Amino acid sequence: MIEKILRIKNVGKFVNYSCAGNMSFRRLTLIHAENGQGKTMLSAIFRSLFTGEGKYIKERCTLGQDEVPCVALRLSGSTAKFIDGVWNTTLPTMEIFDPTFVNENVYAGDTVDHKHKKNLHHFAIGEEGVRLTKLVAELDDDIRETNSSINSKREELEKEIAGVMDIDIFVNLKQLDNIDCRITSNEKEIEALLKADTIAKKPLLFTLTLPVLPFPEIENLLSKGLEDVSADAEQMVNEHILRCMDERGESWISQGIQYIKDDQCPFCGEDIQSVKLIMAYRTYFSVAYTNLKEEITGMSKSIERMLSQDKILSLQKNIEFNRSLSDFWKEYIEADFPDIQFDYIKSLWNNTHQLLAKHLERKATALLEKMVPIEEFHQVMTEYNNTRVAIEKCNQSIDEVNLKIMVKKEEVGAADLDTAQNKLQLLQITKKRFSKEVDQLCTDYQRLQQKKTVLEQEKAKARNNLQEYTSSVVGRYQEQINEYLKKFGAGFQIVETKERYLGGKPSLSYCISINEVAVNLEAPETSEAIPCFKNTLSSGDKSTLALAFFLAKLNQNQNLKEKVILFDDPISSLDLHRRTCTQQQIARFSNLAKQVILLSHDPYFLRLVWNGSDKSNIKTLCITRTGQGNVISEWDIERATQAEYYKDYFTLKEYLDEGSSEDLRAVARCIRPLIEENLRLRFPGQFKVNEWLGDMLRKIRESEERDPLSCLEPSLQELSEINEYSKHFHHDQNPDADSHSVSGTELRTYVERALNMISGVYK
Repeated sequence: MIEKILRIKNVGKFVNYSCAGNMSFRRLTLIHAENGQGKTMLSAIFRSLFTGEGKYIKERCTLGQDEVPCVALRLSGSTAKFIDGVWNTTLPTMEIFDPTFVNENVYAGDTVDHKHKKNLHHFAIGEEGVRLTKLVAELDDDIRETNSSINSKREELEKEIAGVMDIDIFVNLKQLDNIDCRITSNEKEIEALLKADTIAKKPLLFTLTLPVLPFPEIENLLSKGLEDVSADAEQMVNEHILRCMDERGESWISQGIQYIKDDQCPFCGEDIQSVKLIMAYRTYFSVAYTNLKEEITGMSKSIERMLSQDKILSLQKNIEFNRSLSDFWKEYIEADFPDIQFDYIKSLWNNTHQLLAKHLERKATALLEKMVPIEEFHQVMTEYNNTRVAIEKCNQSIDEVNLKIMVKKEEVGAADLDTAQNKLQLLQITKKRFSKEVDQLCTDYQRLQQKKTVLEQEKAKARNNLQEYTSSVVGRYQEQINEYLKKFGAGFQIVETKERYLGGKPSLSYCISINEVAVNLEAPETSEAIPCFKNTLSSGDKSTLALAFFLAKLNQNQNLKEKVILFDDPISSLDLHRRTCTQQQIARFSNLAKQVILLSHDPYFLRLVWNGSDKSNIKTLCITRTGQGNVISEWDIERATQAEYYKDYFTLKEYLDEGSSEDLRAVARCIRPLIEENLRLRFPGQFKVNEWLGDMLRKIRESEERDPLSCLEPSLQELSEINEYSKHFHHDQNPDADSHSVSGTELRTYVERALNMISGVYK
């Protein structure tokens, strides 16, 4: 059963259709489309699905598109896909009445040739011939018994596979090694595909950075001294600062000696050449002293910058973020995820920071002293450098993990969820297939199938009785065709139906009987005007004949209840008096077959079928044109087939309520006809059928006091203004009606005014 059309891309006017909303087919599905809107395309898709031949779709590839056609349909819980010109499955249980059926089996144009007769024979005979012989009957008993056993086993197997796949495919599955591991791996793949967007957006792990500290430079700086600065000068300066100044004294003196000119005090002007303290200042605050002090200060700032709290917090954030990311990625990839202990790094970071700051601070207070780092300095230096090397190795692991993450992202982006789920389903069903109990069922089933094959081979030997049987079948087929022709009110019958053999292939020939005169199908080879198929039947008669052939074929089908029947415009050329009979037959077969799909350009014929069918199991759809190509949508058949007056009213009411329409001009064109028809309903006999609103307004103006139309005089001005607006959109008053611009705001005003004018009827 066809459940839904999921997608049609690049097939005729179906540029890129995807199913949206409740588009599910039912047992009887009615699809409306104007001529040229896609019925033929849809019929071609179903015929391709039925036959498995991609040509029916490929030859209707959308013009101007480079991509190949793509189709997807839901069939009884599975998905049929047409990709790269091939179906992944077919629906051979279909029966299709469309122009292709007529052209291949009944007639083409005005002729019936040998190909039509061969095809007609093919579907008229069926397999019943063999069953009428004694040998075939005996074999059939054995086959039926075997089939009963097969069906019993099949039912048991179907309980195990729950319709996942065909029984014969299931039975012939190959056993797989490591099936549990494969299932687990596939489940992870599906889980990844279900989270494809999350995986695509999830970042990679961050690489970690531990700054390279200048331990050798610090050690060298600590060992520096100032040999040209005497201890006496240092002692004198320090004692003076301690006695007379605070902690800013040293800086103040160091800057102050720069202002001494010509051995005069920059503060009092006195001669200071022989002042010992000044001499000590000059010795102490030498260029070497200043440089060393600045070097120590610069190193301290550098260490503070490299080992700042911001950097250790950033490192902590990256480590914690990596740990969170690792927890996520472990579900989808197998890798050695690095685990960094931040508490250890933080402790080492702080110890290193404190140790280096302590040494530099101590050096800054004793510039003349050549310091030797304590043993802890070298221990911390070694531990820190070893940790930094370990983090570099950790970054190599992070790079390897990130590479696997990028591969996983690409896999998820390129993979198909349906494919993965189908693969998992196949793995699971394969595992079940080779469980102990099911494996025994399959062995029994295969044995019965082999037995059935042998019986059928023996049955084939009895086919010499085909000709005798065919005669009776052909007779019945002719009777059924003529019964349908009679129901359709056709003025002809078919007669002289016979089996013939030309080139070793059976065919079915017949004549048309009109007024009890047999007319040969073949046109005469001479120019003499002789009655034939071409000149004795109208187009409607030919279409009726084709439909009768098709319906008679359905009657003889033993598996009708499993059939999906498609009718493509069965009344496109039929006379009106045959519509009801056609509707009745379609309704009849919708109760006999598994499913019936009816395509038609005529909404009123579809309404006729709808009226005569069970509403609980019917679906109405339509094909419409949009700016992006044809789409299939739900169709309100009752509204579509209601009277024009009501259609105009509901068009305006819907626009006023919802405020949206793809065709504002079409809305504007409903105003005048609505008011005209309303006036005719309210004042029967006052207006002629061919009078439009302008004529009606003139009659209202000219009406006498006792005239029924005089009551409309208070509304005359309002009606006139509405008329003046609406006539812009009608060709009988405006040749440029199709190009006249429509303002949504203005239209809404006049729609509301028009509905108010008819409120006497609707409110």
